[in-house]
Amino acid sequence: MSTTSRWARPAQHASPGVQTDHPRVHEADRARLGAIQPAPRATIDSVKVIWQVARTALSGVAPLGASRMLLLGVRVESLADATPRVSIEVCDPASGQRSGLHDRIATHGEVIADIRGQVHIEIPGWLHATVGPGADGTGWRLVYARTPVLDQLGVPGGRAEPVGVAVTER
Repeated sequence: MSTTSRWARPAQHASPGVQTDHPRVHEADRARLGAIQPAPRATIDSVKVIWQVARTALSGVAPLGASRMLLLGVRVESLADATPRVSIEVCDPASGQRSGLHDRIATHGEVIADIRGQVHIEIPGWLHATVGPGADGTGWRLVYARTPVLDQLGVPGGRAEPVGVAVTER
Protein backbone atom coordinates (compact mmCIF):
# COMPACT_ATOMS: atom_id res chain seq x y z
CA MET A 1 0.00 0.00 0.00
CA SER A 2 1.26 3.44 -0.89
CA THR A 3 1.83 6.00 1.86
CA THR A 4 0.95 8.89 -0.44
CA SER A 5 -2.41 10.49 0.26
CA ARG A 6 -4.95 10.29 -2.53
CA TRP A 7 -5.38 14.06 -2.08
CA ALA A 8 -1.72 14.93 -2.43
CA ARG A 9 -1.04 17.29 -5.29
CA PRO A 10 2.16 19.20 -5.91
CA ALA A 11 2.04 22.70 -4.46
CA GLN A 12 3.12 24.71 -7.48
CA HIS A 13 3.50 28.18 -6.00
CA ALA A 14 3.10 27.69 -2.28
CA SER A 15 5.17 29.51 0.26
CA PRO A 16 7.19 27.35 2.63
CA GLY A 17 5.09 26.07 5.48
CA VAL A 18 1.73 26.72 3.73
CA GLN A 19 -0.20 23.51 3.17
CA THR A 20 -2.19 23.80 -0.05
CA ASP A 21 -2.87 20.15 -0.86
CA HIS A 22 -5.61 19.68 1.72
CA PRO A 23 -8.95 18.65 0.12
CA ARG A 24 -10.77 21.63 1.65
CA VAL A 25 -8.43 24.19 0.10
CA HIS A 26 -10.11 25.47 -3.05
CA GLU A 27 -8.22 26.48 -6.18
CA ALA A 28 -8.76 30.23 -5.56
CA ASP A 29 -7.41 29.85 -2.03
CA ARG A 30 -4.38 27.93 -3.31
CA ALA A 31 -3.54 30.81 -5.64
CA ARG A 32 -3.97 33.38 -2.85
CA LEU A 33 -1.88 31.36 -0.38
CA GLY A 34 0.78 30.77 -3.01
CA ALA A 35 1.10 34.54 -3.54
CA ILE A 36 2.08 35.21 0.08
CA GLN A 37 5.66 36.40 0.20
CA PRO A 38 7.96 35.91 3.17
CA ALA A 39 8.44 38.93 5.40
CA PRO A 40 11.39 41.18 4.55
CA ARG A 41 14.31 41.35 6.95
CA ALA A 42 14.17 44.26 9.36
CA THR A 43 17.03 46.67 8.69
CA ILE A 44 16.30 49.11 11.50
CA ASP A 45 19.24 49.85 13.79
CA SER A 46 17.64 52.48 16.05
CA VAL A 47 14.27 54.08 16.63
CA LYS A 48 13.20 57.11 18.62
CA VAL A 49 9.52 57.62 19.38
CA ILE A 50 8.53 61.09 20.52
CA TRP A 51 5.54 61.99 22.70
CA GLN A 52 4.23 65.47 23.35
CA VAL A 53 3.54 65.78 27.09
CA ALA A 54 2.09 68.60 29.18
CA ARG A 55 4.79 70.30 31.29
CA THR A 56 2.59 69.95 34.38
CA ALA A 57 2.64 66.16 33.96
CA LEU A 58 6.46 66.13 33.91
CA SER A 59 7.11 68.89 36.43
CA GLY A 60 9.59 66.81 38.43
CA VAL A 61 11.87 66.08 35.46
CA ALA A 62 11.18 69.00 33.11
CA PRO A 63 14.16 70.98 31.79
CA LEU A 64 14.23 74.78 32.03
CA GLY A 65 12.13 76.58 29.47
CA ALA A 66 8.82 78.25 28.85
CA SER A 67 7.04 75.67 26.66
CA ARG A 68 3.77 74.39 28.04
CA MET A 69 4.27 71.18 26.07
CA LEU A 70 7.46 69.12 26.27
CA LEU A 71 8.81 66.36 24.04
CA LEU A 72 9.57 63.00 25.65
CA GLY A 73 11.79 60.79 23.50
CA VAL A 74 12.27 57.06 24.02
CA ARG A 75 15.24 55.96 21.91
CA VAL A 76 16.36 52.37 21.38
CA GLU A 77 19.72 51.81 19.71
CA SER A 78 21.51 48.69 18.52
CA LEU A 79 18.28 46.81 17.81
CA ALA A 80 20.23 44.09 16.00
CA ASP A 81 22.14 43.29 19.21
CA ALA A 82 20.90 40.91 21.87
CA THR A 83 20.88 43.77 24.41
CA PRO A 84 19.76 47.07 22.91
CA ARG A 85 20.49 50.39 24.65
CA VAL A 86 17.52 52.50 25.77
CA SER A 87 17.72 56.22 26.49
CA ILE A 88 15.00 58.62 27.57
CA GLU A 89 15.13 62.38 27.42
CA VAL A 90 12.78 65.31 27.87
CA CYS A 91 13.19 68.39 25.70
CA ASP A 92 11.72 71.89 25.90
CA PRO A 93 11.21 72.74 22.20
CA ALA A 94 11.26 76.53 22.77
CA SER A 95 14.55 76.70 24.69
CA GLY A 96 16.20 73.56 23.33
CA GLN A 97 17.07 72.51 26.88
CA ARG A 98 17.24 68.76 27.40
CA SER A 99 17.08 66.54 30.43
CA GLY A 100 18.40 62.96 30.13
CA LEU A 101 16.46 60.59 32.34
CA HIS A 102 17.76 57.11 31.55
CA ASP A 103 20.53 55.52 29.54
CA ARG A 104 20.47 51.78 30.13
CA ILE A 105 20.88 48.44 28.46
CA ALA A 106 17.60 46.56 28.02
CA THR A 107 17.50 42.91 28.98
CA HIS A 108 16.32 41.93 25.50
CA GLY A 109 14.32 43.13 22.54
CA GLU A 110 12.74 41.90 19.38
CA VAL A 111 12.32 43.41 15.93
CA ILE A 112 9.78 41.72 13.67
CA ALA A 113 9.23 42.63 10.02
CA ASP A 114 5.90 41.67 8.49
CA ILE A 115 4.74 41.13 4.92
CA ARG A 116 3.11 44.60 4.77
CA GLY A 117 6.51 46.24 5.20
CA GLN A 118 5.79 47.26 8.78
CA VAL A 119 8.30 46.63 11.53
CA HIS A 120 7.25 45.82 15.09
CA ILE A 121 9.68 46.78 17.84
CA GLU A 122 9.20 45.14 21.23
CA ILE A 123 11.45 46.18 24.11
CA PRO A 124 9.68 44.90 27.25
CA GLY A 125 9.43 47.52 29.96
CA TRP A 126 10.43 50.33 27.60
CA LEU A 127 8.79 50.51 24.18
CA HIS A 128 6.26 48.75 21.98
CA ALA A 129 6.03 50.37 18.55
CA THR A 130 5.16 49.67 14.95
CA VAL A 131 6.60 51.71 12.10
CA GLY A 132 5.62 51.49 8.47
CA PRO A 133 6.84 52.85 5.18
CA GLY A 134 6.23 56.57 4.65
CA ALA A 135 3.38 57.75 2.43
CA ASP A 136 5.71 58.47 -0.49
CA GLY A 137 7.51 55.14 -0.10
CA THR A 138 10.55 56.69 1.54
CA GLY A 139 11.26 57.08 5.22
CA TRP A 140 9.13 55.75 8.05
CA ARG A 141 5.90 56.73 9.79
CA LEU A 142 4.67 55.83 13.24
CA VAL A 143 1.77 53.37 13.14
CA TYR A 144 1.48 52.49 16.83
CA ALA A 145 3.36 53.27 20.02
CA ARG A 146 3.04 52.77 23.73
CA THR A 147 5.50 52.94 26.57
CA PRO A 148 5.32 52.09 30.26
CA VAL A 149 7.76 54.98 30.82
CA LEU A 150 4.83 57.41 30.92
CA ASP A 151 3.31 55.49 33.84
CA GLN A 152 6.69 55.26 35.56
CA LEU A 153 7.03 59.05 35.33
CA GLY A 154 3.53 59.51 36.76
CA VAL A 155 2.03 60.99 33.59
CA PRO A 156 -1.75 60.61 33.89
CA GLY A 157 -3.78 59.28 30.98
CA GLY A 158 -4.67 61.79 28.28
CA ARG A 159 -1.60 63.96 28.96
CA ALA A 160 0.67 62.52 26.26
CA GLU A 161 0.34 62.05 22.52
CA PRO A 162 2.78 60.27 20.19
CA VAL A 163 3.86 62.85 17.60
CA GLY A 164 6.69 61.33 15.64
CA VAL A 165 9.38 58.79 15.00
CA ALA A 166 13.00 58.91 13.89
CA VAL A 167 14.45 55.72 12.39
CA THR A 168 18.03 54.84 11.52
CA GLU A 169 18.65 51.88 9.25
CA ARG A 170 21.72 49.67 8.99
